[in-house]
Amino acid sequence: MELYGLFVIFILCGPATAPSPYQTKQYRSDYVYNKKTDAFYKLHIEGKRGWQVQKLCEVEGAKLMVPTTQLDIIQLHSMFKRFPDLGNYVWVAEDGHNHESAEEQPLIVC
Repeated sequence: MELYGLFVIFILCGPATAPSPYQTKQYRSDYVYNKKTDAFYKLHIEGKRGWQVQKLCEVEGAKLMVPTTQLDIIQLHSMFKRFPDLGNYVWVAEDGHNHESAEEQPLIVC
């Protein structure tokens, strides 16, 4: 079975001056801005392979998301759950650390 690549692009922007509270930041019209993370996100729903994902991110001037905070995970989940027919996989970049699987039940020893 071919793994479909769904990916999120994460862009971190740091403007030199703070925008007016009545304005919203915009990178591109197809990106969503999250005030809490001060970052832009885009969810691609077409199937891609790993090397294609990286290239597409570069073309858009972005990078593949590395979820490093709980807020990043919340953003990813909120975007992903809008497309329940896509399956259970999403392309994100790795942070270089080993993590426990969210699917594994924790072992509790008394």
